[in-house]
Amino acid sequence: MKKLFFLSLLMLTVFSAQAQDYYGFGVKGGLNLSNLRGADGKMLPGFVGGIYFEYPLAEGFSVLSETVYSAQGAKADKENLPDLKLNYINWPILAKVALTEGLHLEAGPQMGFLVGGSGGRFKRSDYKTFDLAGSVGLSLDISHNVNIGARYNHGFLKVNKVGDELKNKNFQIALSISFW
Repeated sequence: MKKLFFLSLLMLTVFSAQAQDYYGFGVKGGLNLSNLRGADGKMLPGFVGGIYFEYPLAEGFSVLSETVYSAQGAKADKENLPDLKLNYINWPILAKVALTEGLHLEAGPQMGFLVGGSGGRFKRSDYKTFDLAGSVGLSLDISHNVNIGARYNHGFLKVNKVGDELKNKNFQIALSISFW
């Protein structure tokens, strides 16, 4: 994992050196609808928000890197059980490809780091601190500096250490505002 992290950091450094005059950054915020594959739960609404950097590499192609707080988990399907809430700092590194003017496909890996949680079944020592997911979505430019996007994040790793195998799955709708 350390190698993947440092390779990603190196790639972003190289990309930013090549695209210094064109990079962009901004903030984003929106709604998560999360669940855990392997759990008998329902979609749990939560907040997603953070910062992003975009590095154009060619006409219609760029790398998008985000650092976001993401409230995930699962809503209990039984009234006597509390919802399971898992709080992550996620770091997706996505290829962003223009499909048409203003419409983009975004896809790539996402690393997640568990920073907390709550719920009757949550005990931090029962959960892994690292998660890896694949992300795919569409984004639409509303104006020069405002964008709306929808994304699906599919967890590849088991997030719990004990019990049934649980994996994150997450739908996300977010508004992004660029400052550059």
